[in-house]
Amino acid sequence: AAGRPVPVPPLPTRPTATTTAAVSPGRPATVDVVGLAAAWAALDGVHGVGLFDGAGRAVEVRGALADPRELGSLVAAGAALLERSEALRSVAIDTPHGRLVAVPVRPQWLALTGAADLNLGAVYAALAALEEER
Repeated sequence: AAGRPVPVPPLPTRPTATTTAAVSPGRPATVDVVGLAAAWAALDGVHGVGLFDGAGRAVEVRGALADPRELGSLVAAGAALLERSEALRSVAIDTPHGRLVAVPVRPQWLALTGAADLNLGAVYAALAALEEER
């Protein structure tokens, strides 16, 4: 998936280095993280995929993530949001520069950045297919 990296929107407040997120109940621990990252990276319009720990530190990055550290901060903020609501299973953000999707894959987070016209249905279909395989 080629294209320009999507800038990560700035956060109004940044989580501190000591911020940790509880494991979200939203995503089963059995999802194949490597398989999901590969499936997402193959989608048209995806610029980059990153695996992050609960504190937002990049564990692995594939493709062109504009700023993995900033994206990690955003993922950590999303983790805090998901921690408050068990019904929320993912975070999808549209910006003027593109889309960001993050899902908890216990105990980590998988996030992607992509074009503004990224097909979110295909993103979630890839996730659902891997969940069903398990």
